[in-house]
Order: sequence, then C-alpha cells, then structure tokens
Amino acid sequence: MTMNLPAICPSVFAKDAFRQRAWKYIYHNVGFGVTKSYGEIASGMGTPGAAQAVGSAMRTNPVSLIIPCHRVIRSGGKAGHYSGGTRDNLKVWLIEHEKKYSTSADKKSKPLLNYFSRNTKKYNST
Repeated sequence: MTMNLPAICPSVFAKDAFRQRAWKYIYHNVGFGVTKSYGEIASGMGTPGAAQAVGSAMRTNPVSLIIPCHRVIRSGGKAGHYSGGTRDNLKVWLIEHEKKYSTSADKKSKPLLNYFSRNTKKYNST
C-alpha cells in the first residue's frame, strides 16, 4: 500500500531531475522489508547503467525518514553506505529490523550476506 507524501514534502519533488525521480521511484516501489540494488532502481527508472547516479541521489536525500534510501543496497547483496558512509551499521540495522517485522517482504529482495552478524561487535561498541 502506498501512502500520499506528507504535505511538507512536495517541494522536495519540485524539479524533475534524476535525483528527484530516483527518490520518487524508491518511495513508490521499495516497500517495508524489501531491498533493491542501485542497479535495479536505475533499471526500474528506465535508465539502466545509472547505478552510480542512483547512489549519488541517495547521498543527497533530504528526507530519509520518508524516502527509505536505506533499502537500496549493492548488487552483490552487501549493504553499501548510508549517510555518506558515516552510519553504515544503522543501515544494516534498519534493513534487518524491517525484515524481521515485515509481514510480506518481497521475494526478490536481496539478502545482506550476513553483514550484520559479522559486524555485531562493531555495531554494539558505537
């Protein structure tokens, strides 16, 4: 189920530039408990080969609580960076939390290759 964007957010989408289109795509197509790769997002937007541009759009997301960029991961299943690489462990935690409490995670979502379990000590120390 897709909800309407809160009234404060339409200005975020005022332009029709690539980054705004990427944010819209993620908002409407990557649900709770689901992960998609940067390449899958680019292809879904009709711009295959623009995975790096999707990553750039994720880095500049001004409303990460509404547009869930943490659900976009690397094609090999690793989490990738979050918040410019400063909150990578938070990204993994958010993904794992959503998958744990999701009632119908998309079967096409990508696993995180045990990233969280390998980095639990590091995560708990911060």
